[in-house]
Amino acid sequence: MYFRSGVPTLTPTTLKSYLLEEIPIQVYAAPGGFYVRIDGQRLREERERRNLSRGDLARMLHVSRRAIKMYEEGMDARVEVAALMEEFLHPDVIKSFDLLKPVKHVRPKPNISETDWLYTFQKEIFSMVEKIGYKVIPLRRCPFEAVSRDRRHILLTSARKFDASLKERARVVGSIARITEKHAVIFTDRREGKRSIEGTPMIGRKELARIRDPYEIMNMIIEREK
Repeated sequence: MYFRSGVPTLTPTTLKSYLLEEIPIQVYAAPGGFYVRIDGQRLREERERRNLSRGDLARMLHVSRRAIKMYEEGMDARVEVAALMEEFLHPDVIKSFDLLKPVKHVRPKPNISETDWLYTFQKEIFSMVEKIGYKVIPLRRCPFEAVSRDRRHILLTSARKFDASLKERARVVGSIARITEKHAVIFTDRREGKRSIEGTPMIGRKELARIRDPYEIMNMIIEREK
C-alpha cells in the first residue's frame, strides 16, 4: 500500500485479501522505504516494564534517543526498525490499518545521505556492487547498510568485516528479509569457508571482484540461501 495525496492506494489483490480474508495491512511504501505505524503507548509501556531507558532501547534498535521519543509519540517507523522492536520487546507494537476509518500517519522525513559516513570497506564494496549493475542506496541507523536494486530484484545489503558481531547482525538481517520477502546478502572481507551465516548468504570481497553481472550475483545468493 502507498499514499497518493493522502489517500491509501492498494492493488485489487491486497484489497481482496483485506476485505474477504481479513488479512491485516501493516506496511506501506513511501519515499525512502517501507514504513509501519507504531503503537506509541504500548511501546513506552513495554520499554518501561523492562526497565529500559530510551537510550537503552535506542542502542538496541540502532537509532537515536530522539527517534525513540518520536516513536512513542506516534511517529511511523521503517519496517526494519519495527521488526527489531517486536524482536526485543515481543509485543505486537505494529498497528494495522483500518481502511474504513480516516488514516493518519506520521512518517519521518527520508534521510538519504552521501556515503561519506560509511567505513572505507563499505565504500569499496558498494562501489563494486554498483559496477556490477546495481543502484546502491545507503541507509543510516539500520541493521543493514544499504538497499541494492536492479530491474528485477531488491537486496537488503550489509558490508561488514568478518568478526564476532557478524552472527547477530546476520540473524537480524535475515529476519527482516523474511518479513519483507526480499533477498539479503552480507559482503565480508573473508568468509572463513562459510557460505552463509544464520541463514543469510555471505559473499567475500575476492568473490565479489570476480562477479560481472546481477544475474551471477543473484544465482550465488539463491544458492547460499539453501
